Amino acid sequence: MPRLPALLRPHPWLGGGALAGLGLLGLLFGILLVASLFPGFTMRQVARLLHSLNGQTLAFSGARWDSSSSLALLDVTMTGPDPAAPDPYFRAKRVEIVWNWAKLPTVRRLRLIELEEPEITVGKMAAAFAAGHKETERKAVAEADDDKDDTNPIEIIRHIFYKVRIIRGTVWLDNLAPGMEAIPLSIGGSTPLEWNTGSVSRAAAKENETQVAVANGVRLYARDDQLSPVLDLGHIEIHFTWAGLARQEIEYLSISDPTIYIGPRLFAFADEFKAHLAPATPAPTPAPTPTPAPAPVPAPAAADAPVKEWVLKDFGLFHLHLTITAFGEPGLALPLSFNSTSQNLSISQLSHLQFKNRLVISAPELDFPAYGVKLSGLDQSSGVEFNLPPQDSTARNLVETIKMKEASWKEIAAQDVWATVTFNREGIFGKIGGKFYDGYLDGFYRVGFGDGFPWHAGLYMSGSQAQVPVRKVAGEHFDLSGKVNAHVVVDARAREILTCEGELKFPSGGRLAIPSVAEVATRLPESWGPYSAQRQIVARVLESFENYPFDLGTVLLHYGVPTSTAELHLEGPAGKRNFVLNWKQENQTTPGFSLPEQKPPQISVQIDKPTTSTPSPIPPSTPPPKKP
Repeated sequence: MPRLPALLRPHPWLGGGALAGLGLLGLLFGILLVASLFPGFTMRQVARLLHSLNGQTLAFSGARWDSSSSLALLDVTMTGPDPAAPDPYFRAKRVEIVWNWAKLPTVRRLRLIELEEPEITVGKMAAAFAAGHKETERKAVAEADDDKDDTNPIEIIRHIFYKVRIIRGTVWLDNLAPGMEAIPLSIGGSTPLEWNTGSVSRAAAKENETQVAVANGVRLYARDDQLSPVLDLGHIEIHFTWAGLARQEIEYLSISDPTIYIGPRLFAFADEFKAHLAPATPAPTPAPTPTPAPAPVPAPAAADAPVKEWVLKDFGLFHLHLTITAFGEPGLALPLSFNSTSQNLSISQLSHLQFKNRLVISAPELDFPAYGVKLSGLDQSSGVEFNLPPQDSTARNLVETIKMKEASWKEIAAQDVWATVTFNREGIFGKIGGKFYDGYLDGFYRVGFGDGFPWHAGLYMSGSQAQVPVRKVAGEHFDLSGKVNAHVVVDARAREILTCEGELKFPSGGRLAIPSVAEVATRLPESWGPYSAQRQIVARVLESFENYPFDLGTVLLHYGVPTSTAELHLEGPAGKRNFVLNWKQENQTTPGFSLPEQKPPQISVQIDKPTTSTPSPIPPSTPPPKKP
C-alpha cells in the first residue's frame, strides 16, 4: 500500500486545529449575528468601552441598521465623567456611522459620521474631555501614544472618521467670557456642513501638507431670540496643517460675503460680552471687629498655567455687508460692502477675541437699481474702523469718512462726495457733502432702531444751478433756471415718506418756462370739465408762464397725508405770479409718493391773477432748521 504524503498522514494536532478554527469562525459569526440582530446591545458595549477609555458616557434611545455598512443611533447624548456636570454636552436627533468593509483593514477609519440636528456645548465638551483625560491617566488604562491627543475632541474625531457631516446643527458658545450665558451658532442650516478630516498619517511629509476646511450657513443668533441673527459668516475657508495645529497655528482664514446685522441685539450682545470681561469691583472692607485668634491659613492654590495663544497667520474678510435690523423687522441693507485683511493675529482664548479692523470699500463702482442710486469713483483707500465690542463707554463703533467722485440718484449727480457713518445703540448717524451743479450741498441723516426703522434727514444746497436737476425730474416740459439756495427735511419710516418740508429760494432771479403749454393743459384733472372756469384760469396762468423771467422767487413744498401743498411765489418785470397747489389723498401703505390708481388725489389750485404792479416783498418763510 503506498504511503500517504506527510501532510495527509494523521497528526494528533490536526483535529484540534480544525476544531479551533471552526470555533473562531463560529465566534465571529455569533458576534456578527448579535450585532445585526441587536444593534442597540452592541452599541451599548461600544459605549462602555468608550467610557472605560476616556470617561465619556454615550446614551441613546434606539439603534438600527440602515444598510450592511451603516448604523444609525437615535436620540443620542454624551456626558463627561464629572458628577458635578451631569448635563449632556452633546445631543443629536440621529447619528449615522458609515464604513467600507473592504477598506477598513487598511484605512483603519470609518468613512462618515452624519449628525442630524446636533447641539454641541463647546465649553462643557472641552471640560468633559479634559476631565476624561485625567481619569484615564488615574486609571492608567491608556497606552502611551504620541500619535493622538485624547484631550482634543477634534483630534479624536480625525483619527476615527474620514468625513463629518452636520445637518441643522447648533453650537453653543458657552466659553466666550466667564459667567456669560451661551450664544447659539447655527451650522449646516440651509446646506449641510461637511468636513474632510484629511490624512491621519503622522509622517513629516503629511504633517506639513495644507488641509482645507470649508463651511457655509454658519450664523450667530441673539441669545434671547434664535430667529434674529447677529452675524452671518457666509462662506468660510480655513487652511491649516496638522503640524501647525500642534503648534496652535492656523495658516489662513477667509470669510466671504458675511453680514453683520446692526441693531439693538448686536449692541446688547456687545454690552454683555464687555460686562463679563470687566474685572469685578471689590466689595468695601467692613470695619474691624474683635475676633478670636485666627485658624491657620492654608497655602494659596497654585496659579493656573498661562493659556497658550493661538496664532492666525493670515485673515481675509471679503464683501462684508452691513444690514440694519431691529425687533424682527426686515433688514435694510446699507449700499456698501467692505474688505479687510490682517496678519499674525494672536488669540489666547475666546473671551479675548475682538473684531477690530479697518474695513475698506470692496469695489470702485457700485450700482443699486432698486434705489436708483449709483456710486462711482469710490476711494478704496478710504474706509471705516469697526470695533466690537466697544473699548469704552464713549467709543463709537463705526465712524470715518467715505469718499467718492460721484453719487447720483435717478441721474441727478453730485461730485466729490463725502459721507460719514457712525453707529451706536440708538441708531445710525452721519453727515454728507459734495459739489452740486456749480454749488455745494451738505446734510445729515439719522436712522433709529425703533419699530419700522424711523429716519430723519436734512439736505442743504447753496449756489447751485437749478436747470439740470429740474429737467431730470420734470422732463423737457418744465424749465426753471437760476441759482438756488434750498433746504429739504424728511421724516420717514423705511421707504415710506411720512412728511417732507422744503424751501427753494432764487435770490438772484431766474427764468420759468413751460414750452409745451398746450400739452401740460391736457394733463389737468378731468373732473374740472372742459369749459370750467377753474380750467380757464389755470390755462391763462400757464400761458403767462410760457416764458417768464423773474427777479425774486420762492418755492415752498409740504408733503404729508392727507394734505400736501406746493407754493410758487415769483416777482418779475411782468408782475407777480403766486401759485398754490393743494393735493389731498387718503392714507396709503404704498411706500413713497406713489398713489393707489383706484383713488386719485383731489387737487385744488389757488392762483393770483398776473399783475404788473410794483413787486412787493415775498412773504417770509419758515427758516431752515439748524444743521446738527
